[in-house]
Amino acid sequence: RANRETHTLLALSEMMMQPNTPAGVRKALAEHGAAPGAKQLLLRERDAAVAAIERGLYTLYRSTSREHPDFCTRVAPQALCLCGHPLDAHATKGMRQCGECKCKAYRSGSARP
Repeated sequence: RANRETHTLLALSEMMMQPNTPAGVRKALAEHGAAPGAKQLLLRERDAAVAAIERGLYTLYRSTSREHPDFCTRVAPQALCLCGHPLDAHATKGMRQCGECKCKAYRSGSARP
């Protein structure tokens, strides 16, 4: 019985190994594909970057938190302000007043594009 448990533990540890080299990552990606969540995140990042290039406007949110002063993220055009309207509704007036309501400035609540 102990031999079977040891064999099972070894098999599990082998299955859970993460690639730690570029070649290993490429091999794993070719065999298994990208994780759905990671793929969705990268597609959203790409879309936000393309939109920034096309519009000539690169919008970035930077935290003012003392705990996370180095946190920043790109803001996509469809990212909602706390007023509920997208960034595009604020972009017409230099990121200030919303064109849809009386909101005086774009305030991001989004963590990702």
